[in-house]
Amino acid sequence: IYLATTTTLEPNTTIAPHLYTAYFNGVNAYVEVLDNSLFQSSPFTVIVFGVNTNPSVRWAARWVGKGDGYFLYGGWHVEFGSATSAWWWNDGSNQDYLVFSGSPSAWSMLTFVYNYPNVKACYNLSCWSKTTSIATKFAPGYNLRLGRSYVSGSNAFLEGYISMALYYTRVLDVSEIQQVYSSNVLNASGLVLIIDPTFYNGTHFLDISGFNNHGKLYNV
Repeated sequence: IYLATTTTLEPNTTIAPHLYTAYFNGVNAYVEVLDNSLFQSSPFTVIVFGVNTNPSVRWAARWVGKGDGYFLYGGWHVEFGSATSAWWWNDGSNQDYLVFSGSPSAWSMLTFVYNYPNVKACYNLSCWSKTTSIATKFAPGYNLRLGRSYVSGSNAFLEGYISMALYYTRVLDVSEIQQVYSSNVLNASGLVLIIDPTFYNGTHFLDISGFNNHGKLYNV
C-alpha cells in the first residue's frame, strides 16, 4: 500500500481503500442497504464521495437518503445539483433543510452531521451549520439508498459515480472530517457502514465495517 500522505495511525483507525468507483446510469441504478436500528437514531454522520455527471437535473442529484426529507415521508435525503444543493429532513409533518454549495460536476466529498437540534453539511472542507426545530423520524422501514430517491420517475436516479459511502452513529469533528478528506484515514469508532465498490461479491458491495450492512446493487 502506498500512502500519498504521511499520517500517524491511532487505535481505531483504518485506511480506506478507495480503489474503484461505481457508475450510476441515471435511469434505474442504485444501491440499497437494509434498514436496522443503527440507522434510526441521533446522532449520525454520513459521508459520500462521488461526482454528478448530469448536475442540471434536480432530482437526479439525490446522492444518499433514508426515506425522503422533502415529501414528508419522515426521513432525510441529500440533493446536489445546479438547481438545488441541500440536505432535507422532516418529522412526517414538517420539513427543514440546510443549503450548501460546491461543484456537483467535480469529484467531491459530502459530509452531513445530524445531532439534533444541530446539523451541519460540508462540501469537501467547507461547512455550513444551523439549529433546527424539526427532528427527523428516521423513517423506520425505509432503507438507506445511494443514487435513488423515494420519489418515483426517471429523474429519481443519480447520473454519475460514487466511490465510497460511510455512516457513523456519532458526530465527527472537524479534524476527523479533514483526515478523511485529506488522507483517506478513518476513525473507526462508531463506524457502522463502509460501502466501497472495491469489495464486490457479484450482487452486493460488501460492508467492511464489520456490521454486515451490505449494499445490494440494482443495475449498477
